[in-house]
Amino acid sequence: MRVKLEDLYEGPRYEKRAKNRKYNKLLNICIVLVLSLILFFTYKLIFGGNDEAEMTATEETQVSTEDSGVAGDQDLEDSTESAEASETTDTSETTESTETSETTDATSEEEEETDETNTVVENSEDPNVLQTLISNSWQPVGTEQVEPHVASYDSTSVDWQEMLRALEQATDLTESEWTLWRLGNNGSEHSAKAVLSSKDKTAVYQVYIEWVTNEGWKPVKLEILQEVPGEVNGGAEEEETTTSDEESND
Repeated sequence: MRVKLEDLYEGPRYEKRAKNRKYNKLLNICIVLVLSLILFFTYKLIFGGNDEAEMTATEETQVSTEDSGVAGDQDLEDSTESAEASETTDTSETTESTETSETTDATSEEEEETDETNTVVENSEDPNVLQTLISNSWQPVGTEQVEPHVASYDSTSVDWQEMLRALEQATDLTESEWTLWRLGNNGSEHSAKAVLSSKDKTAVYQVYIEWVTNEGWKPVKLEILQEVPGEVNGGAEEEETTTSDEESND
């Protein structure tokens, strides 16, 4: 068999083929690496994005839960504070109401004590007198007259009208509500006495009044009577007034 020398020794062509094989091998490796990287990043983009979204959603849920817990705690604190404030207000109102009630009761008791203190009840030997009252609350009614005072039992005079005002103060009756049986002198220029009753005669009074210098007539005693002394039928005021005038003149 004959072997050619050129077959045993390839020369530069052999070296070129060897270099091409190395280049192709390196190129194939680079292609594989590039494809691997492409697949890796594609996977990350597809599946990694979902993981991040899930993690973000989980974190947001945790934050929301924490916020809800904080808000719930705050609402609970606000509710507790509101309840405490309401209890404090109710307690304060109850205390004020109790104090007001106690003050009102104390005032009523003081008024009752004052009324009892200002009114003196006396007994009388007159069988027609049921009760005798003297009140420190009675005051002079005031006057338009000048001193020296001269008593007048003329029903048209200023002095007469001022005496009627003193009778109203003592009896709590007005002139339109009473029948005046007598109003006349009680033994001195500055003392007078009247007998009057309600229109139906269910209340009968004998009132004593006295003149206070520069201040007018003042009630000094009130007697509650069983009946009108020597009761006069019809025209009582006119007849008794005439009698009073005559007694004053005497």
